[in-house]
Amino acid sequence: MSIYEYDEELHKKTLHDEGYEDGFNDGESTKLIEQICRKLRKNKAPVTIAEELEEDLNTIQHICDVAKSFAPEYDVNEILKKLKDR
Repeated sequence: MSIYEYDEELHKKTLHDEGYEDGFNDGESTKLIEQICRKLRKNKAPVTIAEELEEDLNTIQHICDVAKSFAPEYDVNEILKKLKDR
C-alpha cells in the first residue's frame, strides 16, 4: 500500500481509539462507568445500557467486559484504572 492510499476502516479505528483514550482522562469517564455499573447491578445487557445512555455500543461493551471482573461491588476506580492500562 502506498502512502497515497486511504484506508477508511483504519482511519475510523484510529479516530475511535484516540477519542476513546482521551475520554478516559477526565471526570466524565468516571460518571459513565458509575452509570454503567448501576445498570449492570440491575442485570441490564450492554445493548440496553448503550441505548439508555445514548452511547456507542462498542464503548459500553468494552467497559462492561472489564467491569465483570469487579462484580458485584463494581469498584469504579479499579475499573477505570484497568481501562486506562489497556
